Amino acid sequence: MTTPGHQPSEHATHGETEGQRKAAVLQRANPGWIILFGSYSKKYIAFPLFTVQPGNYVIAPDSQALGQRMRHVEATLAPAPRPPHDGTRSTSQ
Repeated sequence: MTTPGHQPSEHATHGETEGQRKAAVLQRANPGWIILFGSYSKKYIAFPLFTVQPGNYVIAPDSQALGQRMRHVEATLAPAPRPPHDGTRSTSQ
């Protein structure tokens, strides 16, 4: 059921809010994070799946700000990527 003048998003499921839809889009684009939208708080929250100190998470009032804050955390707290292993052994004597 829709209200007059309101067309549901073609990607929204029954009962899904715009905030939940945007959180789902961010989640698909950022597999290193768990992203949620608070239906009461109306805020976006992201929990990193990479190693950081306990209690580190990102919260923002909109999806764009959340993405920017996530990039900041990745740049400052995410562990550096390991160089690829080429299959050779180091032989130090």
